[in-house]
Amino acid sequence: HELDSTSVKLSWSKEVAETRAREAERLHSIDDQNRSSLSNLLRAVEASKSDARDSSRAAQTEARLRAEVNSLREQRDKAISDIAEYRRKLSLIENELRIEKSKLNRAMQ
Repeated sequence: HELDSTSVKLSWSKEVAETRAREAERLHSIDDQNRSSLSNLLRAVEASKSDARDSSRAAQTEARLRAEVNSLREQRDKAISDIAEYRRKLSLIENELRIEKSKLNRAMQ
């Protein structure tokens, strides 16, 4: 009877050990999955950070280019205005020159 009792205890202990081993394997598997998920999340966060930096750089570049375009437009508009003013002055000078030539021709006749 004592041998049967020991055999039952040994069998039960064996089952408990196997159950605990399966549970340990399941927990290790879950741990590996969690580590993999965490690693994927960290990669996604780093990619997101990189995208945000790139987006920020692009926005800064766009703002700088817009400022340059506005500055160039102002310079162009001033140049167009200056050309118009110089043309008016040239026209006045040409008229004065014609008048002076005309006066000179009359005076020489």
